[in-house]
Amino acid sequence: MNRRDFLLAASAAAGGSAAASGTAAAQQDNASGGGGGNASGGGGNASGGGGNQSGGGNQSAGGGGGGGGGPTKTVKVGPGGSLKFEPETLSLPTGGKVKFVWESDGHNVSPSNGDWGHEPIEDKGFSYTTPAFQEAGAQEYVCVPHESAGMVGTIQVGSSGGSSGGGGAEEPSPEEMGVPFQAHFVGIATILMMVLSLVYTFFAVKYGESPNAKGGN
Repeated sequence: MNRRDFLLAASAAAGGSAAASGTAAAQQDNASGGGGGNASGGGGNASGGGGNQSGGGNQSAGGGGGGGGGPTKTVKVGPGGSLKFEPETLSLPTGGKVKFVWESDGHNVSPSNGDWGHEPIEDKGFSYTTPAFQEAGAQEYVCVPHESAGMVGTIQVGSSGGSSGGGGAEEPSPEEMGVPFQAHFVGIATILMMVLSLVYTFFAVKYGESPNAKGGN
C-alpha cells in the first residue's frame, strides 16, 4: 500500500469514528426524551393518586384524625425509667408526624414554640401522635417536670435523613438525577475517536507525502 492509499484509509477510519460518536449521541438524546416523557406520564398518574387521597381526606373529616402524606416516627418518653427522650434529636421530612410513647410515669411533651405537644402529665402506656409538621425548621420541646434534669428533645423538620439512631438517606440513582445509562456509550465513542485521530495525525506527520516526495529531480 502506498502512502496516498494509507492516508485515505486512515481518513475513512477517523470519519467512521466520528459517525459512531454522532450515532451514540443521538441515542442518548432519544433516551433522554423517552425518559422525560415517561416521567411526565408518571407525574400525571401521581396527580390522579393525589386526587384519590384527597377523597380519603374527606372521609377522615367525617370520622376523626386521618393519615397525612408523610411518615410517622416514634420517640420514646422516659425509656427504662430514665429522664430523657429517645432519640433526643429526630430528623423528619416535611409532612411527617411524631408518635410519643410513654415508657415511664410522670412526663409530658411541651414544645418551646407552637401547640403541637401534649401538656398533661401522663404515665407509662400512654401515646400521643402530633399533627403533621408542614414547615421546615427545628422544633424544640421539653418534659416540664424534668427539664432541669436535661429531659429535652429536638425535631429537625425538613431533613430526609434518619434519626440519630437510624440509617441515613438513600442516595439517588443516576436515572433519578436525569443521567441516562446510555451516556457511557457517548463517552466510549468520543475516546475512540480521539485515539484514532491521534493515530491518524501521527502517521500523517511521519509518513505523509511532502511536495518533493514525487516527481524526482
